[in-house]
Amino acid sequence: MDLRTLSIRTKLLLLVAGVALLVGTVSAVYSSVSSGHVLREQMVKRGTYIAGNLAYNSKYGVLTEDRPLLTQLLEGAIAAQSGQGSDVVGAMIRDAKGAVLAQKGVSIRDLPLAPATTVEDRDGVADNGEDVILFRAPVTTAGAGAEAAGDTAAAARPVAEELKGGVEVAISKKQMAAQQRGILLRTFLVALALFAAGSLLGWYLTGRWLDPVRHMVEVASAVAKGDLTETLKIESADEIGVLARSLQEMVVNLRRVVDNIQEASVQVASSAGEISANAKLINQGAQSQAQAAEETSTSMEQMAASIQTVAGNAQSLATYVEETSSSINQMGASIEEVARSSATLAGTITEASATIEEMTVSIDQMAKNLENLAGTVTETSATVEELTTFIASVAHNAESLSQAVQKTSHTVSEMAAAVSDVAKIAEEADRISRRA
Repeated sequence: MDLRTLSIRTKLLLLVAGVALLVGTVSAVYSSVSSGHVLREQMVKRGTYIAGNLAYNSKYGVLTEDRPLLTQLLEGAIAAQSGQGSDVVGAMIRDAKGAVLAQKGVSIRDLPLAPATTVEDRDGVADNGEDVILFRAPVTTAGAGAEAAGDTAAAARPVAEELKGGVEVAISKKQMAAQQRGILLRTFLVALALFAAGSLLGWYLTGRWLDPVRHMVEVASAVAKGDLTETLKIESADEIGVLARSLQEMVVNLRRVVDNIQEASVQVASSAGEISANAKLINQGAQSQAQAAEETSTSMEQMAASIQTVAGNAQSLATYVEETSSSINQMGASIEEVARSSATLAGTITEASATIEEMTVSIDQMAKNLENLAGTVTETSATVEELTTFIASVAHNAESLSQAVQKTSHTVSEMAAAVSDVAKIAEEADRISRRA
C-alpha cells in the first residue's frame, strides 16, 4: 500500500486508528500485568490463610500423630474450596523431622526436607508438571492463633515455642492464569470496541473537517481546467477557513487577470490588424520604390549609353578638330607663302603700288586673323583633350561641352570666311598679276 496515493482523510484515520490500537495494546498489556500482580496477591493472601488455619487446626493431630484426624483436616481444607472451583491441588502435614503424617492431592517436586519455621510462599512444580504456588506454615505449641488470624507480621517474628511440624498447601496457577487471560481478553475486546468506535467517530469527524478541503480541491481542479466561475462558501475561522478565503481571493484575482488578458488580446488583435494594413501599404510603397529604382536604373543605363555616345562623338569631333587644325596650319603656311609671293610681286609691280600696299595691309590683317584663328584652334584642341580626359564628368560638363562646340563651330565659320577671303584675295592677286 502506497501512502502517497491515499487521501488525507484515510491517512488521518489510519493515524488515529494506529494510535488507538497502540494505546489499547499497551493498556491491555498493562492491565494483564497489573491484574496478574493483583491476582497473585489475592492468591497469596488466600493461601497464607489456608495454610495458617490448617496449621492451627492440625496442632493437636501433629502432637498426637493422629493420622486419620490429619487426613480429615486435609480433606476438609481441600473440600472447603471445591464448591467455588477449588484450585488447591495438594496439601500435606509433616512432623518436625519432615516425615509426612498426612497427604492429599499431588506431590511437590524439590520439596524442602525440613518444615518451614515461618509462613512463606514460593513457586513450585507438581509431579504432574503443573505450576503451583507452595504455601508453608509451621505447627508450634503456641502462637498459632496469630497465624490462623493471618497476622503475617506476628508470624514473621521468631517462634518462641518448639517447632512440632509443618503444613504445605499447593495452589494451582491455572485458575489465576485463566482469570488473567479472561481479563486480558476482556481488555482486548474493550480496546477493540473503543478502536472501532474511535475509528467510526474519527471517520465521521475527519469527513466533516476535511469536507471543506475536498471542496477546495474540486474548485482548484476546476480552476486548473480553466473554469474560473467556481466560488467557495466556507465560513470558518480556523486554518482551513483562512486557506479557503485565500483560494477564493486567488480565483478572483485570476478571473481579473484573465479579463485583462482578454482585453489586451483584443487590443493586440486590433493593433495587429493596423500593423498588417500598414505593412501592406509599406509593401506597396516598397514595390513602387523598386519599380522607380528599376526605371531609374534603366534611365541611368540609357544615360550611360548616351554619355558613351557623346564621348564617342566628342572623340570624333576632337579628331575632326585636329584634322581641321592641321588643314588650317597648312593653309597658314600657304598664306604665308602667298604673302611672301605677294610681297615679291609688290616689289616687282611698282605700278600697282597703291593697290599692292592696300593688299599688303589686307594680307597683314588676314595674317593676324589667321594667327588668331590658329590660337583659337589650339585652345579648342586643348578643350577637346580636357573633354576626353574628364569623360567621367561629361554629364556635369555637358553644357560646357555644348558651348565649346558652339564656339568651335563659330570659329570654324570664321575660319571658313577667312579662307573665303583668302581665296578672294588670291583671285584678286591673280587678276592683278594678269593685268600687269
